Amino acid sequence: MAPESWAEVAEVIDSIESTTCSINQAEYLYTLSKQALASGEVVEIGTNVGRSTIALAFAQKEMQGRPLHTVDKKKHPNLDSHLAKAGVQEYVQVNTEGSCIAAAQWNKPISLLFIDGDHCRVGVSMDIRHWIHHLVQKG
Repeated sequence: MAPESWAEVAEVIDSIESTTCSINQAEYLYTLSKQALASGEVVEIGTNVGRSTIALAFAQKEMQGRPLHTVDKKKHPNLDSHLAKAGVQEYVQVNTEGSCIAAAQWNKPISLLFIDGDHCRVGVSMDIRHWIHHLVQKG
């Protein structure tokens, strides 16, 4: 049975082994995603095992918002099972192209952009440069 509350989803997130995205960070992303409903899409750069993905997508599911778009050049082998366990698979659209390629093809306004892919200075700068013009005002 799919989780129905943030507390249940937090337990699912916490059960996913990873050194990335603490439960406090996940809750913060969940809160931001809930606030990003009206003005545009929610996009995540860097998916990894899906801890942040689940937090962002569950907020959209809970608010009957839009699917989360997540971009990562490779898909973690356990991502689908993690999304299913959290009950958010229908609220996640996975893109396995590189971030810059995905940004060049993107044509929708974005209200929340979470950049957590390439962590080097150049990589983060490139992600910002390629995606920022899609952000709505105050996004």
